[in-house]
Amino acid sequence: MPAVEAVAYWAGRRGTPLGEWEDSFALDESTGRFAVADGASTSVHAATWAGHLTAAFVSDPFDATDETALDQWLRRRSLEFGEELAAHASADG
Repeated sequence: MPAVEAVAYWAGRRGTPLGEWEDSFALDESTGRFAVADGASTSVHAATWAGHLTAAFVSDPFDATDETALDQWLRRRSLEFGEELAAHASADG
């Protein structure tokens, strides 16, 4: 039996297609860890970045008791994200 169960509801901005939803959520039922990210709609790859952050947090969270951990965690996620985008660009090529 999972440690936690959740239901996530979402809605797009008024007047935009549901396919343009740019936020993200992720849940690890076994640990009860979850993340929610608001994709910045004016940024490039907002939905992809939000999904990257939420997935990374549930699978590899930072130590909230360490004052430098969040900064290091975000730098690592940014580097990974850049590498993923470059790989996709090369594949699309």
